[in-house]
Amino acid sequence: MKTIGEKIQILREELNLNQRELADLVGITEATLSRYENNKREPKGLILAKLAKTLNVSTDYLLDETLTKKIPYGNHNELSQNEIIDIEKEAEKMISSIEEMDNLMLCGNTVDDEDKEYLKQAYQKFLMDVRVYNKLKYTSNKYK
Repeated sequence: MKTIGEKIQILREELNLNQRELADLVGITEATLSRYENNKREPKGLILAKLAKTLNVSTDYLLDETLTKKIPYGNHNELSQNEIIDIEKEAEKMISSIEEMDNLMLCGNTVDDEDKEYLKQAYQKFLMDVRVYNKLKYTSNKYK
């Protein structure tokens, strides 16, 4: 069983990319990518999606240590860079509106910065899923 870091490194090497090149493609620093590959940090949300897209695998493949077969990132449901930027902006607006609320509670607990980041990532994932679903639903079979 391979860790997410091992999978990222193997896939990067299969594409003949060095860490700097992959980091630039994904929009992260080389140091951050190194932490992912060394299993010191785990990519979340949009960064995970960008890594999967760039490495041409699914996020499920990267996250699940028991999956040994690469599941390709489907061409029919890829999100454009503009769509990803729109999703990031929408998530930022949602977090900004949450930050304006006083004494916000979630499940009986006060929402802290870590909770807000988790909410932002969950909302980004939700928006990505909805965008992909709508693409699949409304794209003619002729173009799939």
